[in-house]
Amino acid sequence: MPDIKWWGTPEKLSPRFIAEFEAMKQTYPDFKIPKKCFEEARLKWVGTITASLKEVPSDMRTVGVEILYPSERYPSESPEAHFLHDRFLTARDNVSGEKCPHLYFGDNSPCLFNPGNGSLFGWNPSRSTAASIVTWTAEWVHNFWVWKFTGKWLGAEHSVPANERQAA
Repeated sequence: MPDIKWWGTPEKLSPRFIAEFEAMKQTYPDFKIPKKCFEEARLKWVGTITASLKEVPSDMRTVGVEILYPSERYPSESPEAHFLHDRFLTARDNVSGEKCPHLYFGDNSPCLFNPGNGSLFGWNPSRSTAASIVTWTAEWVHNFWVWKFTGKWLGAEHSVPANERQAA
């Protein structure tokens, strides 16, 4: 029996994959799924995010991004965002000389949310999609540039107070 992934088969796509595809097509139509992903059994979206702050150098405004789904446990586990090139991240220090606090340096992945904060403050398997991850990544890129110029991170911080959390 063939190994059937969460997205179904080429002959019969799963309802979840169809919902993911529609959400991405509607929200981020320029993001695409490379054809080889189905052959490699590792699904991902690839596209670009453009920073809109006028202070950002024009040659660093557009950032290549891939949204990589987990192989087995989707949607229980969220997709991951990865920057395809780190040119805009090469100067990881801000105006105060601090290192970026919300970046996994090993693979240039942005820290988008803390799973321990619950489904209201991050990935929710019943309602979040890859489009959610792209939106959070775009917010992260904006917050990165603000932090770079001012030293202040405007995005949500690592933890939400326990009395405001909801169990995932």
